[in-house]
Amino acid sequence: MTGTTLVDTSTGLASNYTVSNPTGLTASITPASLLVRATNAASRVYDTTTNASVTLGDNRIAGDVLTISNSGASFAHKNAGANKTVTVNGIALGGADADNYIVNTTATTTASITQAALGVKVDNAEKDQGRANPAFTASYTGLLGGDTLANEVSGNLAFSTPATTGSPAGSYVVSAAGQASTNYALTYTPGVLTVNPTEALQSAVASVISAVNLAPSQGNMVQAEVVAKGETVTSKEDVVQSNQPQQGSAPVVQTTASVNSNVLPGLRLSVVDTGLRLPMETGNTSIESQ
Repeated sequence: MTGTTLVDTSTGLASNYTVSNPTGLTASITPASLLVRATNAASRVYDTTTNASVTLGDNRIAGDVLTISNSGASFAHKNAGANKTVTVNGIALGGADADNYIVNTTATTTASITQAALGVKVDNAEKDQGRANPAFTASYTGLLGGDTLANEVSGNLAFSTPATTGSPAGSYVVSAAGQASTNYALTYTPGVLTVNPTEALQSAVASVISAVNLAPSQGNMVQAEVVAKGETVTSKEDVVQSNQPQQGSAPVVQTTASVNSNVLPGLRLSVVDTGLRLPMETGNTSIESQ
């Protein structure tokens, strides 16, 4: 320290003193406190991890050269949710002016984790007409990492379809619903239930086709009224007698032996062994309309 002098006041006594500069004085400059803040954390989609992305800010003195590092930012847990706490750990300073500051080692902010997509596709199924609906199943797509349905999805998957035991052959939509998840947004895609004709119906249709294709060429035909009387037909000669089908008589069908009548759903016919009996009609009703 140099340049120390005495200043005389109104007493005029300064001239009675001499002054010397002090020596050996010391003092300290303590580091300033630097507050590192987590100014923004990015919200993201659920990915099974706690990883977070954060932007940091601080209150350094203008012009000072500093770098700020950290050991990572993370959510408190992996699950989806809104305004979740994000913590930045291991904050440290570098740069030319790092020694002039002390810094907080952690900082917090909030961000959200939104649900990931989980697809639920109802599997297609088949059944025969007249039978109960099968046990429906579904396939899941979109589970991440080591996640399992048992751990991530709750509730019972419920299937619905307009098809019943008595539904005719055709295609029916099968829908699903009823489950929920914290980390996944479930999207349901319907499947298709195909109701096939019963075996008896398929056989009868095949017989119809056979009768239509073969009977006219072979002449193996009998009048439906013969069948209606319950008569047994063992050969063509038993039927082809002197009387022929008259105007307005019943349609004729192929047959080979005794009658075995069956009522089939959706068809107005009876099975006659390998043939069929068409209902009697008046007028010009065509076979196709029967």
